[in-house]
Order: sequence, then structure tokens, then C-alpha cells
Amino acid sequence: MTEDDERLRREPGLGEVAGAADRLDLHAILESIPEPVGLVDREGRILAFNAAGRRVIRVARTQEIALGDDLFSFITEHNQAGVRESLDRAFGGESHVHSTEARGFHFETVYSPVKDRSGAVVAVSIRVADVSARETALAELAKLNATLEERVAERSEELATVIVELERTARAKDAFLASMSHELRTPLTGILGAADLLRTGVHGPLNAQQLRSLGFLEDAGRHLLSLLSDILDLSRIGAERLSLSTDSCSLGEVCESALSIVRGEARRKGIDLAYRGPAAPVRFVADARRVRQVLVNLLSNAVKFTPAGGAVELSSSGDEDAGLVRFEVRDDGPGIAAEDLPKLFQPFTQLDTRLSREHAGSGLGLALVRSLAELHGGRAEAESEPGRGSRFRVVLPWRQPTRRGSGAHPVLPAEAPRGPGRLASPRILLVEDDDANRTILAEFLRTRGFVVDEAPTGLEALVLAASAPPDLVVLDIQLPGMDGFELLRRLQSGGERVPPVLALTALAMAGDRERILAAGADAYLSKPAPLAALEREIGRLLGESLD
Repeated sequence: MTEDDERLRREPGLGEVAGAADRLDLHAILESIPEPVGLVDREGRILAFNAAGRRVIRVARTQEIALGDDLFSFITEHNQAGVRESLDRAFGGESHVHSTEARGFHFETVYSPVKDRSGAVVAVSIRVADVSARETALAELAKLNATLEERVAERSEELATVIVELERTARAKDAFLASMSHELRTPLTGILGAADLLRTGVHGPLNAQQLRSLGFLEDAGRHLLSLLSDILDLSRIGAERLSLSTDSCSLGEVCESALSIVRGEARRKGIDLAYRGPAAPVRFVADARRVRQVLVNLLSNAVKFTPAGGAVELSSSGDEDAGLVRFEVRDDGPGIAAEDLPKLFQPFTQLDTRLSREHAGSGLGLALVRSLAELHGGRAEAESEPGRGSRFRVVLPWRQPTRRGSGAHPVLPAEAPRGPGRLASPRILLVEDDDANRTILAEFLRTRGFVVDEAPTGLEALVLAASAPPDLVVLDIQLPGMDGFELLRRLQSGGERVPPVLALTALAMAGDRERILAAGADAYLSKPAPLAALEREIGRLLGESLD
């Protein structure tokens, strides 16, 4: 007795339901199903097929189907093996799905076992689904994917080409900037060096008119140097190649150092230049040289646009609670219109005003102020009204120093001990290929009591070093033939006593200083260096070398 028979015995009401089921017409049931459905026996003969199934057969094979027909007569030859396998698996009690294609249509057929009351498989039901639309969509999707992959490959190749071109352009730009820096710094060294030499009075005292003309020459040279430095700094920041050298620094010292640079110009214009700082000393962590550069740019701008007899004030403060250091430069100049304020910090931008046209400039200073402030994690902002002056404010994060002291990069370096006091006439080997610069430097050093041997090339420097060993070498790096790096290597391998080497070079791009010191130089100065700075560094090196 089957489980159903047992239920019929226990529940008499189910007998009516079972009787109704027995009376159902299988043909009517199949015809009521909208999907193509049929039944086949073990030999593959068709036992039943509904109208939807017959339509599929007509579409696929343009044939009518009848009871008892051989299913395989409607199956294309290349699909018959798959259908046979599906039937065999279904008669074995396992449902199976088989995909076929006919006349451009795609079908997915499910073969399922049909069992009698005893559980024996007596037939197989066939359910056919027209998946042509799905297959078409999948084919289109595959085509789109292939097209997309092809486009991605093309874009990747284009992007790789662009990256290579950008890298090439960046290298070309770096090479151009390095070349421009060298080509401008070399003549500037001659100009400022000659002016510096004249101011020492080595060729006799200068009268007031000569000193005034000399001042014009020095101002023009320093302006060119400042412009060159601004261009290079902005380029480094844009390429993310300018890094900060942070250390503990004094708020007051940074401000006083910046004021000292612009005080002369303010005095010439009769401008009252004032400073207002905190009563107690404040120390914070920053790149002191870059902060001073920011303040010098703001102060120079204020002095330039403030009329004679006006006033410029620098104020600074440290807000420990807010964790901020603030600098503000205030002037009583002509002021700036509200619509022009957003343009102030854009590079190479000047306001189209009468004063802007009267005071020529590159439009780089304020852009550099903002960039350096942001590099510190701070900000720069401006407030102004026409006729009421301007306020420029720089706010930096106040990072407390971990130790007291002026740090590795003091704002105002102390005077180093002079070497000539230790030797009667120290001998300096001056290696410089530019005739004007070499002549000026040699003349200055001789007035300071040094014996100077001059060499325009690396080879001549080696000959002189062998015949008259120097106490110190002042070395340009970019030399014709044997460059300064090779000369450094040979000097270091030439004997037991290696003289200290001061590199005085126009190589002033990011990383140049580190590269030159790593090559063996004991000190580094970028051209054009003030003669006083050169003398201090020589004195320091000679003092160290004699310890």
C-alpha cells in the first residue's frame, strides 16, 4: 500500500479529491500550460505535446507533430546525441537540461522523469523554453564586452603613451629649469659679486652718486634672483618636488629676519615699518626659511603698493588653544576691490589697475605665499577695501617643538670663526670656468688675505692641487670636460691630506644640495652667494680643517 493509499484510508474526504484528479484529462492539462510541454516514452515516441510545443516544432522544423511520432525525426542530426543523453539520464531518474539551436532559434529543454504510483519512471516530460532573446542579449553583451575590452585596451595604451609623454615633458621641463637656473645664476653671480666687491671699497672709496648707482644695480640683481627663485619654487611645488625642512624656530626671529630684508626699501620710500609680536617668546615647528620667504613676499608687496609716507605693520601671534600661529601684514595703501580679491593668489595674475601697471611684477609672489602656506598645512587669505588699505593673513598649524633651541636651520646664523686668523696666508684653489666670476671671486679673496690659485677646468685644478696643495677648494660643479663631481672624486683619492671643498654652484634645483654633499663636498652655496656669506663659510671650513 502506498503512502497516498494509506492517507485515503485514514481520510475518506480525500477520496473525492483523488477521484476528481483521476477524471482530469491529461490532454486538457497539457493544453492549459502556456509553455511548450510534451511527454515521450523510453523509445523516444511522442505521447503528448501541447499547442505551444507544436508551434515550436513548426517554427523549428516546419513540420506538424502527431501522437506516436519519433521525437528524433524533429531533432537536427548534430543535436540528437545530446537529446538521447538527456532522455537516458531522465529515465535514470535525473532531470537534465539540454540546449539546442535550429533555424537561428535557441531553445533550452528540461527533461524530467515521470513516475507511476510505484515510483517507476514510465515517461519523460519535456519542457521547452525559447531563449533566443536571452541568447541574443547574451551575444550582444559578449560583443559589447569585447568592444569594451578593446576600447579599454586602446585607452590603456593611449594612457600609457600619455604617461610616457608626461614623464618625458616633466624631464624636459626639469632640464630646462635647471639650465635656465644655471644660465641666469652665472651672470647674476658676476653682477652681484662685482657690486659687492665695489661696495667693500677694494678699488677705492665711492662717492654718494656712485653708491646710489651701485644700490640700483644691487636692487636689480636681487630682484632678478628673487624672480628666478619664485619661478623655480612654484614649479617645484606644482610638481610636488619641494619639501619642507622643518625644525624648532622662534616666531620673533623669523619676523625680525623678514623685516630686515625689506627695511631698506621702506626707508627709501619713507614708509613706517612696524612689528607687533607676542610679549612672551613663542617657538613653533616650521621651515623657518620658507616662512620668512612668505613674510618677505607679503611685506615687499605691501611696501611696493603703499604710497610714500604710509605705514606697513607686521603682527604675529601664537594661539596655543586653537593650535595656530598667525601672521598678518597690514598696509594703508589704495586697497583692492572685492571682485579682485579671488584673483590675488593666482600665479602670473596681476590686477588691471593703475598702480599694478605702475609697479611691474611677475604676479608670482602671492601665489607662492599661498602655496607655501598650504605646504605647511595652513592657509593664506586677504581682506581689503578700496581706499582703506589691505590685510594679508597667513595661518599655520602650531606644532610644538620637542626640544628647545634654534634647530638645525636657524633663521639668523651666527658668525663663524674666520680661518685666516689660524693661518698666515691660507691657500685657496678657486675652480670656476666663468672668467668674470672667477676674476671677481679671486680679487675679493685676495683682499681678505688668501693666496688664490685659479683654475678654469678640472684638469688644471688637479695640476695646481698637485703642485701647490691648497688649504681649501672653492669648486664650481658644472665645468667643461671633467665636471665637479669627477674632480671631487679625484681629490678625495689623491692622497692622505684631502682639503675641505666648498661647492659654489648654480645647481640649485631640488636635491642638488644633497647630491653634491653626498659626492664629497663639505659645504654648499648656491650662486649668486653674497661675498660675506662666502667668507664666513670659508672661515668655518678652515677653522674645522685645522682642529
